[in-house]
Amino acid sequence: MIIGNKEKYKGKGIICFIDILGFSNDIFNHWDNQKNNPLNKILDIKKNLPVINPNNYSITPKNQEIREYACRINSVSDSITICFGHDEPSEYYDNYLGLLVLLISAFKIWKSAIYSGYTVRGGIDYGDIYWDKNDLIGPSFINAYLLESKIAKTSRILVSSDLNKMMKQVTETFSDKYKTIMLDFFQKDIDGYLILNPQKLIDEEKERDELIAILTKLKGDTKNTILKEKYTSLIYRLFNKTNNKLTYEDLANY
Repeated sequence: MIIGNKEKYKGKGIICFIDILGFSNDIFNHWDNQKNNPLNKILDIKKNLPVINPNNYSITPKNQEIREYACRINSVSDSITICFGHDEPSEYYDNYLGLLVLLISAFKIWKSAIYSGYTVRGGIDYGDIYWDKNDLIGPSFINAYLLESKIAKTSRILVSSDLNKMMKQVTETFSDKYKTIMLDFFQKDIDGYLILNPQKLIDEEKERDELIAILTKLKGDTKNTILKEKYTSLIYRLFNKTNNKLTYEDLANY
């Protein structure tokens, strides 16, 4: 049974809105390219997104039903939405694993974007949402979009107040081990917002230098001074291996 990725859904959900920085310009300038075509690149970014199950995290279901967790992914031009929603009643770990699979999906898209010559900016919210085959509508979608477009500014993915509170509620019954798994995905930025932790882009140490080199070149190739600064904090966070760890007490403070 797949949890989170229903064809039609109305209820509470987790929604991530991601803007691929640099993609619009690539479309205008290289749409007809035979090599490094932007259309092919965006389609490749969306491929092979993760599915997880409780066994990945040694969580034993209360029943014998086979449960797997996956997100609904859609794109319009240079924007990608990642959604997870499930009907009530639910198992106690559904929101926990749902948030994890959404975060893993967001990092995979972000990392693929960097290797394709872009980076991302985004926002994640938790709240009311509706979707079907053609539409995505709801206050949580609008909130995620506003976080990305009005507040994020630089290459980072912001956590909304409602998601921040939901994270604390979801993890309060879990052991320190599972709290740590969740908290490692986040950092606190200088303006007080929780953001996705760029260190989670790195699966192998050699990737750190690769990602930094790509982003440094993208920054250097950008003529606009304001646009250049969108890369600065991300590059710094990838360099800095000793970023402060988020604690459980850091949650739900805005």
